[in-house]
Amino acid sequence: MKRIFSLLMLSALAIFAVLVVLPGCEGPAGDPGANGTAGIDGTDGTDGVDANSFCIECHTLANKNTIKAQFTMSSHGSPGFALGYAGARGNCAKCHSHQGYLETVMTGRDTIGNPIGIPTAFECGTCHDFHSTLAEDEFPDYALRNNETVSLMYNDHATTVNLPGSGNVCGYCHQPRPQDGFPLIPDGTDSIAVTSSHWGTHYGTQSIIMEGVEGFEVAGSMAYENSGHTETLDCAACHMNKEGGEDVGGHTFNMVSPAEVENIAACTSCHSSLTSFDFNGVQTEIEGLIHHLDELLMEHKLIDDTGHAIPYTADNGLGRKFTSNEAGAVFNLLLMHYEGSHGVHNYKYTKAILVNTIEMVEAW
Repeated sequence: MKRIFSLLMLSALAIFAVLVVLPGCEGPAGDPGANGTAGIDGTDGTDGVDANSFCIECHTLANKNTIKAQFTMSSHGSPGFALGYAGARGNCAKCHSHQGYLETVMTGRDTIGNPIGIPTAFECGTCHDFHSTLAEDEFPDYALRNNETVSLMYNDHATTVNLPGSGNVCGYCHQPRPQDGFPLIPDGTDSIAVTSSHWGTHYGTQSIIMEGVEGFEVAGSMAYENSGHTETLDCAACHMNKEGGEDVGGHTFNMVSPAEVENIAACTSCHSSLTSFDFNGVQTEIEGLIHHLDELLMEHKLIDDTGHAIPYTADNGLGRKFTSNEAGAVFNLLLMHYEGSHGVHNYKYTKAILVNTIEMVEAW
């Protein structure tokens, strides 16, 4: 034990010599500078810009928590938007999972290369990437990952839409899916094999209505033209307006709260007398036209009472393939039904599609 203690003492003395004694063995001082005086102090530099002066306008914990809470109220951030069913599938993952969105944005394809093992719901990094600039005079820069002109998969990429503001971020997914037999040609001779009750537009039809393109445009009493909204409003201007309350706008993207309160704050800046989205009865009128076309197509055994197309082989249907006009009429009904705004997005184009289609079907 004494031997061990002696070794510890020797080690401690050695360390003391290194730390204290050796640094004291300095050489002689050098010669002084010119004339034996020190140089003149330099001028202090200009203070830099505080990087937090504009970053923390968004990047605060409170703001982040608010956005996360809002996003949970949106279908985009919920596993409920067919994540389990469609999030991993080749033709669906593009718009139904975070991984599928990122992959297709990177590759430019409509499908993913391989099924996704564990698909996840959309998150901040789905729509937002790193900032393209950190220059204060170029803010706000929301670091949107994908706001390029949208090439529509619906018609084999023959048509593009370029929505105002950040609308292309939304239009990337809010577009009709491709179908056999497209593009549908008015008065065409080809017969369309409608083989599924889910034939049609799928659910995201807003982009082509906002742009006023790719509806089944049959000749009729109304000209096909666009309303002023198509050039003046982007999706975020209304769907992210934060003045309507906690359950609408922002990252909920909701225009109507669970309590059925409409977020009309973005509308009243132009339409000061507006008290609901049914401005001048526009929504009532469009809903009536949709209902009328729905009844006509049921009479002609093209759709069932749930609003779905009847496959041409079904006993309760036509028993034959659809003509292009028949398929186009069904397409237009589904287009306007799933678009959801009932005329708010593009009243003139919406009404022309419905009126002219109704006139065609009534003439059969």
